[in-house]
Amino acid sequence: MKIGFLVKYEENLEKWALFADAIGVEGIEIVYQDKKDYEFKPDEIKAALKDRNVKVCAMSMFHINTTAKDPEERAKARKLNCELLQTAAAVHAPMAVMNMGNYEDGNLDRNIEEFLKEHEFYSSMAADLGLTLAYYVGHKPSFADSKEALARVVEALPDINLKFDPVGLIRNVGADPYDIIKTFGDRIVHFHCKDILRNGDYEIEPPVGMGDLAWNKIIAMLYGFGYNDYIVIEPHGPMWSKPDKMAQHILLSKRHLEQFVI
Repeated sequence: MKIGFLVKYEENLEKWALFADAIGVEGIEIVYQDKKDYEFKPDEIKAALKDRNVKVCAMSMFHINTTAKDPEERAKARKLNCELLQTAAAVHAPMAVMNMGNYEDGNLDRNIEEFLKEHEFYSSMAADLGLTLAYYVGHKPSFADSKEALARVVEALPDINLKFDPVGLIRNVGADPYDIIKTFGDRIVHFHCKDILRNGDYEIEPPVGMGDLAWNKIIAMLYGFGYNDYIVIEPHGPMWSKPDKMAQHILLSKRHLEQFVI
């Protein structure tokens, strides 16, 4: 396995590339996540990483309704998703991650039908570009927001690639992350690392290893499924996602995770 960390697309990528090299991190994931009309600038990304050891390990985007019922919204999603894939290929990222979308609330059959149509297009495009395409689980808008829905997706598309993060599974799927990894671990191709600490109505998102999640068990399960790719640290929450706190979060999380990585 290799350790990476996540940076929002509007951050100073050159600064974070220098930081990654300084601490010996091999990969940066660039994420588009603020629901704006994103700008994709592959030349700027390549310039920021020029002569650096770190590489772009993935490009990801969510909050995009890939299977929107409204034709205009779906057309906009198609444009953005295509730009994501094209940018990932242009900067030599091996992985692109996008949303499944939600066609119609409560209509799982139709949601899967619409998703399969879109997936056929995007998977073909990704293959032509030399990319691995993976999908978020649970991040809205997404119909795959339960274990049962996810099982139906995997049944309909046994070779689907999935991106997991344990906190996202707790929040967005309402599921036990160990159970979800156990059930669908053979479909995981990308993995995010963030933590959560809850005590009654108290909740914070500390660096990895400081919360409720048992990372020794999670990494052991990933090894058990033969996972040998990036585990990407994701500074998250109102405190640690601030630019002046991200470096501390990454360093503390890396310190905990690297004891399990060879």
